[in-house]
Amino acid sequence: MDFPVLLDRDAGVPLQRQLYLEIRKAILSGRLAPGRKVPSTRALAGLLELSRTTTAQAYQQLAGEGYLETVGGSGTYVCRAFPDSFLEPDGVAGRPPAGVGFRLSATGRRMDAAADLEPPDRASFYDFSPGRPSLEDFPAALWLQLLARHARRDGGAALGYAPDPRGHGPLRASIADYLGRSRAVKCDPGQVIVVSGTQQAIALALAVLVEPGETVAMEDPGYPKARRAFLAHGARILPLPVGDGGLDLAPLDGPEPARLVYVTPSHQFPTGSVMDLPRRLRLLKWCREHGALVLEDDYDSEFRFKGRPLPAMQGLDPEGPVLYAGTFSKALFPAIRLGYLVVPAALGQVVARAQAVLSRGPSLLAQRALDDFIREGHLERHIRRMRALYARRRDALAESLARHFKDRVALLGDDGGMHLTARFRTGLEDAEVVRRAAAAGVVLPALSGCQLEARSTGRFIFGFAGMSPARIAEGVRRLAATGL
Repeated sequence: MDFPVLLDRDAGVPLQRQLYLEIRKAILSGRLAPGRKVPSTRALAGLLELSRTTTAQAYQQLAGEGYLETVGGSGTYVCRAFPDSFLEPDGVAGRPPAGVGFRLSATGRRMDAAADLEPPDRASFYDFSPGRPSLEDFPAALWLQLLARHARRDGGAALGYAPDPRGHGPLRASIADYLGRSRAVKCDPGQVIVVSGTQQAIALALAVLVEPGETVAMEDPGYPKARRAFLAHGARILPLPVGDGGLDLAPLDGPEPARLVYVTPSHQFPTGSVMDLPRRLRLLKWCREHGALVLEDDYDSEFRFKGRPLPAMQGLDPEGPVLYAGTFSKALFPAIRLGYLVVPAALGQVVARAQAVLSRGPSLLAQRALDDFIREGHLERHIRRMRALYARRRDALAESLARHFKDRVALLGDDGGMHLTARFRTGLEDAEVVRRAAAAGVVLPALSGCQLEARSTGRFIFGFAGMSPARIAEGVRRLAATGL
């Protein structure tokens, strides 16, 4: 089978991306003529020794952009209606990259520099990326029943916009009640803003509280997507080092005052450490004295395996300077795109107005279904099941690492969450470890990727929640076989 595609497995570019670009280039250059039939995804996967998922994703993207078309019962073809001008040297193939010749705003340039849109090709990998829940264990049938209930019962009322920019009122009440029981958060429904996830919560806080050029303090290492959001906003970043002794607050007393302090105190990302009470109180005191605020990101603290989840910082000073952000993407499933931002009462109206300007809020139908999911007890039952499941998976990971690496590995952080961090005693650079892991079919994020200035540390992040014990064991075995 003759097909004009050449892939480079050592290029560092995901194979799905390479395949998409190669087929697109062949179409634009005329090597694949309009109307020509292309191999099926299965046949192409066999020809190129790829997973069928990889070829299917490339075809889907090409079809979505109008390069390929599927004819029912016949196959997939290069689009027959392809404009001739696209195939000429001065057509699309010869045009400058998108955006060249258009003036971007300063915010646009910062966002372009901060974001990374290259989709990873991880379908066939043993993927230890953090933050992925066990999707097969979510009660999807129940969730669909709740959605259908509101679609049938509420009709158009559930298909429109939420009348309040803060979100569906009953859901905000359910969230406030749930956070009070589970996290000792003290708030009323008027302080709860329903958002599409932590990123939107961060964007809202920045829009209302931080001018471009002002300083945001954050943990180092810390959550990379928060760092990108701060940089895209034009904020200056003040790093607060996280070492074996915990978070160092001393830089806050330097000459550069912070307007906002972003922390993950109940399960620090990525080290897994927990901020002790004296540091929490000291941070709150500093913020009150300097007119600053804390943005507390409580991303996965429901999953603590010994004792009760730790209380949130917000509950220590409910009238104080804390904005509290959380998401249901980790506890339930990422595509739900629902989270919350709890703000001080004095900021409730202004943040609600900002939400009205920036977004009409997440799906009202999903908000109504989630309200039922919480009020009927399904959320807390699901969390209890997942807590037990994730504890077993964490134990399986710890046992596999100990078996294969013995005293050459040390586990770091607290006993909770959906990932753990491990320090390896190796003379290899982090990038070389990541490269060897990828060659063995293992996605292994390095902790250095979470630092403001990346440097090798020998520490790596193992997300375990989305992998079965068998896949965890095989992934660690493959990693050990690389000679790490």
